[in-house]
Amino acid sequence: MAIALTGRLQYIPQPSKYSSYAATGAISVLAKFIMYTQQSQLRFFGAGVLGGGEGVRFNVFPNSGASCPAGSSAECTSDFKDTVRAGVALAGLGGGLYYEAAKSISLVVEVDVLAGFPQFGVIADGNLFLQYNIY
Repeated sequence: MAIALTGRLQYIPQPSKYSSYAATGAISVLAKFIMYTQQSQLRFFGAGVLGGGEGVRFNVFPNSGASCPAGSSAECTSDFKDTVRAGVALAGLGGGLYYEAAKSISLVVEVDVLAGFPQFGVIADGNLFLQYNIY
């Protein structure tokens, strides 16, 4: 088993004309309690996740053509992306696969499903990363 502290950095690209008043991301900190299968070169793991911060954000596209007059052209549509937040507290479950490529380096594939509270929303994050092993 292991306990890990991780960061979640979400980036939302916005056209520069909207970046001064529309969210461009969210930052959160997550604590994970991880349980691994038996030690071997390839093993699975499951995790419980708790954390908080700015939560997670979802893109919404207000007025995507709804306010355009009938018969108008494509210039009427807006490139504006607004966001709604789920969080500030986050809780969820995760799991993945751990491959020990060398004694000190492992390749990890992971999926976390996180729910935000008190503004409710659910998101799935997929991660692929290298891990430095100390043991």
